[in-house]
Amino acid sequence: MAIYVLSTNQNVIIKSRLRTFIFSDTIIIFSLSDEDQDLLAMLVFSSELFKNSLHSCVPLRGGIAHGNFFFNFDKSLFLGKALVCAYSLGEGAQWYGITVDEEIFRRANKIPFQTPQKEPGIIEWEIPLKSGKQEKRYVVNWPCIFKNNFAKKIESAEEFYSPFKRLFGEFKDLKAYDRKKHENTLEFIEKIYK
Repeated sequence: MAIYVLSTNQNVIIKSRLRTFIFSDTIIIFSLSDEDQDLLAMLVFSSELFKNSLHSCVPLRGGIAHGNFFFNFDKSLFLGKALVCAYSLGEGAQWYGITVDEEIFRRANKIPFQTPQKEPGIIEWEIPLKSGKQEKRYVVNWPCIFKNNFAKKIESAEEFYSPFKRLFGEFKDLKAYDRKKHENTLEFIEKIYK
């Protein structure tokens, strides 16, 4: 079965362009070539995965980087600068979303990768980091991409967290670190909607 997505007036067949591998709590997604359609497939698939995960109350952070990536499925070996960069971009963030490197941002703007409202699909944002600092980085503009999925405006981090409660307990009982991820994510949503 192929997944078809209508974007920039072209049908993009995602299945034939991407490969995935899952281990533990990590999903590796990579393309087999370096064409614009591969990047578009990666961005669309990653965005859909993110949306579906949030809908299922599985919070995700992700990173997308451009570069060489080597793999051996038989031995479950994966390596390359792009893998290390993508891991660092995703894991270093103190929020739920997808961070991309500068090359992905540059190439996505040329495709162009846009929201349904014709806004950029990747934007620059002052991203909160685990270190407590903030740094300007490029991120997938998921609140705009999936704007129609919001039933109403979310008023607080606790309200944003409420669907997760059945899996992770009460918001007030979370570690401060985990509460902050929800607060930072809500701040991102609010900045996008202003």
